[in-house]
Amino acid sequence: MAVLLLPEGFDTSRWPRAKYIPLRAVEERLPGECDRP
Repeated sequence: MAVLLLPEGFDTSRWPRAKYIPLRAVEERLPGECDRP
């Protein structure tokens, strides 16, 4: 569930495919958010 890695303000309703976004894309946009345990 990559959605948990997304920021709280991220609109999943606008991006229904967010669940399928590769972890790489998330790390590039939020390098600090993925560092959290």
